[in-house]
Amino acid sequence: MKQKQKRSSAKQKTSYSSTSQRQTKAILRDLSVEQGFHFYEEIGKPTGQVATSLLDFCNKLASSQSPQLQASLVFHMKRGDFAAWIKESVGDSELAEKIGKISPDEHNLAQKLRQTVDNRINQLKAVTIEYAIIPEDRDAVTYVELAH
Repeated sequence: MKQKQKRSSAKQKTSYSSTSQRQTKAILRDLSVEQGFHFYEEIGKPTGQVATSLLDFCNKLASSQSPQLQASLVFHMKRGDFAAWIKESVGDSELAEKIGKISPDEHNLAQKLRQTVDNRINQLKAVTIEYAIIPEDRDAVTYVELAH
């Protein structure tokens, strides 16, 4: 019973539903360059930057001080490109929905995007650690014993 309570409180804290270990690994995996997110300033004007995972995407956002990348963020947000890539290529519809709700006119757009993606990555890493320590087939009693 305590296992459900712990997962429920984690769910409320992050406002994401729980994911299985398989889903988590799939979302956090590295993609091929072809599947990666290719940044553009505008149609026909690539920046040369490609993100091949959520972590790589987050790192690119952290280094988005250049006017070129700032223009790219606004361009892609207006088109819904980030949300589409996260949903279709990364496979995380919940994060895609959250990204889709961020306004392209957000004052600190890069920071808001990075914070949203970073929170999701941390939540998924916590799930991976939980499953590494506590296999899915263990019962709640064993979970409580391990937690104390």
